[in-house]
Amino acid sequence: MAISDTVWERLARFNAPHRRRRRRRRGGFGVRLLDGAAAVLRGLGLLCVALIIGLNALARLLIPVARWLGRFVWFRLLPALGRLTVGFASFLWWRLPELVVAFRRVILLICLALLGVAVYLEARTSYLEALLFSHLNSGMNVALQPGPS
Repeated sequence: MAISDTVWERLARFNAPHRRRRRRRRGGFGVRLLDGAAAVLRGLGLLCVALIIGLNALARLLIPVARWLGRFVWFRLLPALGRLTVGFASFLWWRLPELVVAFRRVILLICLALLGVAVYLEARTSYLEALLFSHLNSGMNVALQPGPS
């Protein structure tokens, strides 16, 4: 680049006019394949744009709902659950010895009921008796020997 170059000469050299080149004839398989791929990519691009717009609209609807729900849970639901827990715990603290005695009685009644059901089933089916005798019978041997009967 010489010092004598002007701005106009520099612009003319670096921004040369676009010369049209001769295009190849269309119709080959590779060209059609590329055109189809470009159409698919354009469709995917439009689908992505529609998805972004839809998610943006959904977010605009859901953000206020989430804020309201968060405030409701933080300021209303959690304090109510805390008061309920404190009340229940204080009830259990004072009533604990009575509840333990009642719980023991309930367990005793359940055990007696299960024992009664077991006795009833044994009286009807004799399952345990058959099990005992078959176990004892497996160890017995019988053999015939000569002699008086």
